[in-house]
Amino acid sequence: MQSEVLIHPDGGELCVSGTLDADTGKQLVAAMTEVLARFRQPVWHLNLKDAELTDGQSLTFLLECLQLALNQGVRLQLTGLSHEHRMLFRISRLDGLFEIEAMAA
Repeated sequence: MQSEVLIHPDGGELCVSGTLDADTGKQLVAAMTEVLARFRQPVWHLNLKDAELTDGQSLTFLLECLQLALNQGVRLQLTGLSHEHRMLFRISRLDGLFEIEAMAA
């Protein structure tokens, strides 16, 4: 699967698909920087529904995006998280740093 980062045309959401590795992570951080400068919105959603988080490096890029958002006074909410994603955040104890969308019933 090809990895990519997509910006929703109306703003407000970034979507990551494929493996969040070094290349895709750099694309994600660049896209986050771009959207924060281009769109003035109080909340951004980072959709990880089609993303594969493979290791600590994946989490590092997400933390970098969170820091960029917080520096601009913007909330960053993670959406589309699988059960495995949620477990990774819990185990790494990063779940307390991020706003994570509640799982649908």
